[in-house]
Amino acid sequence: MDWIKKNYEQAILIALAIILLAVSVLLILRVLDFQSVFAGIQGNVPQSKKIDPVEIEPIQQAQASVAQPSVWNPSTKSQLFVTERWVLDAGILKALAGGDKPINPPIPNDWFQTYDLELLDPDILTQDADRDGFTNLEEFQGGVGDNTGAKTTDPTKKESHPPYTTKLFLKEYKEIPFLITYKARPDKDTFQINIPGRRSQLVLIADAIVGGASGKTFKVLSHELKSFTKESGTEVDVSELTIEDQETGKKIILIYNQTVDSPDSYVILKFLWNDTDIRVAKDEVFKLKPDEETEYKMLEFTREQATIENLKTGEKLIIRKLQQ
Repeated sequence: MDWIKKNYEQAILIALAIILLAVSVLLILRVLDFQSVFAGIQGNVPQSKKIDPVEIEPIQQAQASVAQPSVWNPSTKSQLFVTERWVLDAGILKALAGGDKPINPPIPNDWFQTYDLELLDPDILTQDADRDGFTNLEEFQGGVGDNTGAKTTDPTKKESHPPYTTKLFLKEYKEIPFLITYKARPDKDTFQINIPGRRSQLVLIADAIVGGASGKTFKVLSHELKSFTKESGTEVDVSELTIEDQETGKKIILIYNQTVDSPDSYVILKFLWNDTDIRVAKDEVFKLKPDEETEYKMLEFTREQATIENLKTGEKLIIRKLQQ
């Protein structure tokens, strides 16, 4: 023990040498035994010409994916790597696309985004982006107040707009009484005609009525018996006597014991597209600028509406009274 204490470092080296010798002997024995272990697991490997079936479904799926790669197909106006637009409304964050409540009703938010219009602009409904004379609201409604968007036009293209007739309204009805009146029927074939300032005339079918307005001459064409019964039970005679202006060929229907409107009566139409008034009489043809190719004919009118015909397409249109 005294030697170990005096030769401490040498004692440690001797101990390590003994340990290394023991480990070396152990490794040598394991190596010598490896051959016998390997020989135990050796054997003849069975051979077979049978090939296991290959599962081809994953291969087919991979081929289909290569042939039709995934494509980014956005459902909104947002771009790749760019988020959709949102707005803070009354403290609530809302997506501008989709079914959120419109910022500018009745137009949905998607409509503004489709045409790259700034829907957060408070005046966006009344703006005319393409300067075609129609506001964004009118373009969305097709000029006829349709809030479904079914008649919408492109607010960014000047050539795309609602029909000009959607800007046309009945402003005023100018009634001119017809001076010739059908006053009596002495018998079934004779008719009494009154003209202010002249003696009454008794005429038959095919007779001439002389001394009408501006000295015109009219021919009696036909007569039709008509009547209706009031709620009180009283029967009212509304028989019609048709006469013809021999100068213009216009036909006028005189109603028994009533004053009818003169063919010279007319209406004033208000064309809001360029804020102009258009005076039109019955059967008169007119145009709406800037569309110089389309002609319209005034078919008839009352105090509440007028009916015109598009001579290019044959379409009949109702022109409503302008609301003040």
